[in-house]
Amino acid sequence: MSLLRTRGRASVEDLASEVGVTMSTIRRDLQRLSDGGRVVRTYGGAAIPGPRLADIIDPAAPAKERIAAAAAELVRDGSTIVIASGSTTLAFARRLVDRDDLTVITNALDVAWTLVDARFRSAERLNGAANSSNDEGPGLAGAIEIVPGDRVPLVPRQIFKAVLDVATSERTSVVVDLVATAGVAARGNENGQHVPDGGFYLGPGPSPGHTVLNVAGNFQATRGVSFFGRIANLLDRRYSTAAQLGATGFDASGRFIAQPFPADAQGRSPLRNSTFFAPGAPRLFTAGVRLAFD
Repeated sequence: MSLLRTRGRASVEDLASEVGVTMSTIRRDLQRLSDGGRVVRTYGGAAIPGPRLADIIDPAAPAKERIAAAAAELVRDGSTIVIASGSTTLAFARRLVDRDDLTVITNALDVAWTLVDARFRSAERLNGAANSSNDEGPGLAGAIEIVPGDRVPLVPRQIFKAVLDVATSERTSVVVDLVATAGVAARGNENGQHVPDGGFYLGPGPSPGHTVLNVAGNFQATRGVSFFGRIANLLDRRYSTAAQLGATGFDASGRFIAQPFPADAQGRSPLRNSTFFAPGAPRLFTAGVRLAFD
């Protein structure tokens, strides 16, 4: 428990190495601690529990966990079981992650939707040099005013996740997961008022939303040997994970121009600005073999 309290979470392998016992012993101890509510099981390890959103949203969540624990005790190693969809069956399935030689058939689709309404709570004055609404004029190093209620940049308001885990046979399984993320305001557009004009400002104020589809598979060759593979971003979608407004030396045609505009009456030289995007990962193939030892 001391390692978990220090790190917040740890893998079965790390805990076994730290304590000097086998991983099978650690798994049994973690299950006992999980049944007592002292830890939360995770994939390959455990974590110290925090406030659970499920308990707030679903007052019956503790009762469902007790039902799941009682049902898990009835499952014997080597069994073939069918798990339908639902919050109680999901809690039941989590308690079977370290059981041996189970064949699980399910049509459950695990879905999560996150809503984060991140807004400024107080007024601020920020650097708005790359923002078209700055108080000095086009291309100049002015400031922008933030008022309470403006959205915090780079924080998506909505994230939707769905996972479908299907056992196609006793030895093979396929996992399909989808992640959809709403668009976000770019850094530098904290006031949400930036508008490109094609001259001084080339890029938009928000980063568009995106959807990514991933597929993975697993084949259990023997009790201790399994092969796995995964294709991330199956459709090879081009997307960005973040954006920032900033000065650029290139025009809309990609030509480099060091001083694109003449100086104003005060001798200030306006700059051209654009939106810089952080690209998301392209399609990625991974494959490997997993060995398990007791």
